[in-house]
Amino acid sequence: MKKKILVLILLTLILSACGISNSKKTIIEHEYYCDEGLVMVGDHCEGVISIDPVSITCEAGFNFNPESRKCEFILTIPAPPDYYCDPGFELRSGKCINDETGEVRYRNVRPECKSGIPNGKDKCDLVDQREATFVCEEGYTRNERKVKCEQTGYGEIKERIIEK
Repeated sequence: MKKKILVLILLTLILSACGISNSKKTIIEHEYYCDEGLVMVGDHCEGVISIDPVSITCEAGFNFNPESRKCEFILTIPAPPDYYCDPGFELRSGKCINDETGEVRYRNVRPECKSGIPNGKDKCDLVDQREATFVCEEGYTRNERKVKCEQTGYGEIKERIIEK
């Protein structure tokens, strides 16, 4: 900030000494910046550069899921039956019994996924997840949690002139 003010004062003095008219003032500023992904730290730029891996592999039979960032194997099975009774009835010995009235009914059955993810009305998907194996470019380290390759990057502070 001090550099910007000093440059503006010097430019104003130089322009005045050269007899340049005040009718149109041009303000020149020097802006300092870092390349995208880097931030200024003291007299240089630095930051974490993150790129996609060169390759991602999974165990045989598993496929990489970009949403979960894991290798998945999905086994689809018929949904096991869930036996239940109407309200007011209790399931005992495979029958629905109302203790107050003594009425006996046949049990109801519906498919239900007690473990896994429902797939349609009568199937369940059982999902086995494993970590992906991935390879990074030379100079990058693996970030297992993000399945990304990272490197701490450094650069020089750059300067550009802005006329206003």
